[in-house]
Amino acid sequence: CVNPATCRGWGLPGCGEDVAEPCPAGQVCDRCGTSSCFQCEDCVPACVPQANNHQWYRTCGDPVCRGHMPPPNTRRCDQEMAGGGCNRPGTTCDPVDECNVLLICSDMDPRADPCPRSKAAYKKEIHYLDANEVTRLAKAVEDIRLATWRYKRGPAEQRLGFIIDDKPHPAAVRKDGEHVDLYGYTSLAVSALQQQAKAIKALQRELSALKTKVEACGK
Repeated sequence: CVNPATCRGWGLPGCGEDVAEPCPAGQVCDRCGTSSCFQCEDCVPACVPQANNHQWYRTCGDPVCRGHMPPPNTRRCDQEMAGGGCNRPGTTCDPVDECNVLLICSDMDPRADPCPRSKAAYKKEIHYLDANEVTRLAKAVEDIRLATWRYKRGPAEQRLGFIIDDKPHPAAVRKDGEHVDLYGYTSLAVSALQQQAKAIKALQRELSALKTKVEACGK
């Protein structure tokens, strides 16, 4: 893997931002990059025939947006735009999206399936939790041990969250046992918020009743 700026011919006029005229119909600008690494050949950007039906598509991204996290071994997008033609099937680039969406060169939209969809039309066996089930989930949130840490490899900033080894509720962990299920984790947090809101409303009713009694005694 090399810096493309060190490749012979990189940046010379040919296509892309270096020239005013776009590529002719049916052709796209080949910037010489790959999805995992820049290959240093005689890399001169040039217009090449577009692969049949291939274009840049947006990927699913994160189920829950968590801010941009640069993906490893993926270059940042240059002139690539969703809907634009491309000539290297499988190539990806990073458009710096807050939900970590990438652009991929493909002949089909990767979001057609199986991106997370929350509408009822895409689901089956829907079961709405009753009060007791929500209470149990809220208790599971109370039992989660929060911790701070720094990854052994990667940025040096301190992180906050839970450790999977502490065995939090299964809904917060993906099936591989190695990654957090952000959608499930967030839903667990919602159950705790619902329980808190329920408790606050009950306390407000009690306070209102006591206030009424006090006012009655003072008359």
